Amino acid sequence: MRTPLVLALLVASALPATSQVRTDPPGVVRSLPGIVIGGPSVKKVEPFPVSAETEKFLSSLGWKVEPDGGLSRIASDDSSRIDPVVIVAGGLTWRAGDLAYIGTPFPLEKEKTAAYLEGLANFNQVAGMDPAMAGVALAGWGLPPSHDGSQFLNPDGSATYEGLMLYQYFVAHPSAMKRMSSERLSQSVALFDSGWDYTFGKAAAAHTGHADVKRAWSLLDLPARPGETRLALKAYPDLGKSLAKYKAMLKFSIANAKNSEDPTVLARRRTDAQALATLNALEKQRYGRPLPRPEPPPDPTEPAASGIAKPDRPEPYVSLSAGLPTVLKVLDRINGRPLTAAQQESLIRSFPMGDLVWRTGVQNLWKQGLTGQGVKVAVIDQGVGSHPELNAAVKSREKFGDYPGQEMLGPHAMHVSGIIHQLAPDAEIRSYAVLPSRGRDPRFEDAVDGAIISAIHKAVADGNTIINMSLGGPSDPNEPMVKVIEEYAKKGVIFVISAGNNRDSGIASPSIAKGAVTVGSLDANGRMSIFSQSGEVYDARRVAYAIKDVFMAPGGNINSTVPGRSGTAAYGVMSGTSMAAPAVSGMTALLKQAASFSAVPDPVTAARNILDALRSGSTPMSLRTLPPDIPLDQDFVVVDPLAALKKLDSQQDSVARR
Repeated sequence: MRTPLVLALLVASALPATSQVRTDPPGVVRSLPGIVIGGPSVKKVEPFPVSAETEKFLSSLGWKVEPDGGLSRIASDDSSRIDPVVIVAGGLTWRAGDLAYIGTPFPLEKEKTAAYLEGLANFNQVAGMDPAMAGVALAGWGLPPSHDGSQFLNPDGSATYEGLMLYQYFVAHPSAMKRMSSERLSQSVALFDSGWDYTFGKAAAAHTGHADVKRAWSLLDLPARPGETRLALKAYPDLGKSLAKYKAMLKFSIANAKNSEDPTVLARRRTDAQALATLNALEKQRYGRPLPRPEPPPDPTEPAASGIAKPDRPEPYVSLSAGLPTVLKVLDRINGRPLTAAQQESLIRSFPMGDLVWRTGVQNLWKQGLTGQGVKVAVIDQGVGSHPELNAAVKSREKFGDYPGQEMLGPHAMHVSGIIHQLAPDAEIRSYAVLPSRGRDPRFEDAVDGAIISAIHKAVADGNTIINMSLGGPSDPNEPMVKVIEEYAKKGVIFVISAGNNRDSGIASPSIAKGAVTVGSLDANGRMSIFSQSGEVYDARRVAYAIKDVFMAPGGNINSTVPGRSGTAAYGVMSGTSMAAPAVSGMTALLKQAASFSAVPDPVTAARNILDALRSGSTPMSLRTLPPDIPLDQDFVVVDPLAALKKLDSQQDSVARR
């Protein structure tokens, strides 16, 4: 996906060079077609150079070419237009009077032209909408700020591309909002994204993109079907106004404490300043796919810049993941009462990874001072590279294994680490690179297994009490790696391992290990993800079946940290039990911190208490939300961190928390 900057550069460099503009002598006014009157001088705009054949063909489709190279409808009752910037962003240019694909000698095929231009015209209309007005409308209608990995609103309350597409449809079809379900929202937005990708991506296929958009419209228009998960529509506060209000409250609180010498007041002032910095950084975030927009004309009232501009000094990075718990705590204090549920949800889900926070409910543990402080979590995966959100949390990076021609840093490990960091922002993460960035390679299979075992030994020696392993392979309850995990689990180390993504192949190895926490994936509707692995595994040595309970957590369409340009905080969506496992690791880190407040006899007892609380505090899944062939003797339980904390508290003598 192109970034807005790259897209702008491409547009600027690819605008048609055949546009001609001629200026008449000052003061001459002509009332003739093709003349634009503008003050003391008049510009005469020549017709855009287009071949007679193309002009006739476009006219048969209802389009005419404008002097700037854009297109507009011939019909007087249709204001549809395609700006030159949208034509170029859609992979086309004018060449020798014809529309042609950029970077190729080929013209746009006639049989594709009608659908291609319809697609571009629709995106042109959406790009011309007011994002601020659309955002207020979406919130008022009750659509959540985010859903299933997609953001509909930016933190300032303006609508994203996905939000604008929904706004465009519901303005014309308001009654369809009553039929809105989680499933049709997810599927239609996925089609909107696919439509953008076909239109403005490398494919240059706006006709296919328009087919996706039309299908999204038809999904939204379908009658409600039995079994759909009805979306709980509720009016949300205006996100932009709320953010401005929160910032004003913080500024007032900071100013009031300016001259105080009371240590408590000064400490609160520092915390308030941290919360304000977080909200300032949040306000700059922009989500979703970029829409091509024409550059606004220069403001004649603004003085022209003069002299040499000094380069801006880069601002220190403010971690949004680490700052979110502080923001919630401070706003509850200075507001005089807790934020309402709608205010809290709207604010949390406006953060890049806030959708996962809201779905897991970890904010309820943050409010009790549980953020993972003092807990060490190992990530045995690819290597975790540099990312502004993670650099302070990742305390060490080590490499195991040697794979010629393969890199060890990868997006998978960074995504996994981002999930842990968001849910337990004060936990210490240590990276142990065992997998090449391109995934498992048969040539290195034996070497990989050896590297993983070495990494486990080192992670335990480094004091990590939680080890996340978002990896797996064919199940073998007796392989050496499984035995190593079982031995360390007996000593109080908590292993959180993904179940696998091969649906009905039985729990993957090493997640099949007896002492490991096996984690499966939930979709946005609370059902088992279609890929999540389950089932029993036959143990030939023991002549018995290995059957594991599966802890379920969100793993479908999870937004988290990914590699980006140097110094930028990039995010991306991934799906898999690989994403569900770190969600459980993050929640377990919060419980581990809670357990540290009590006098626990030994690490083994502490780990057993945590796992017992995690299991007894989880909610069993109904068979209606599971595939029909699930073994009845295999339990699937949805992790509830707050319920687990209550169970943990009931098991041990609690010490007052801050």
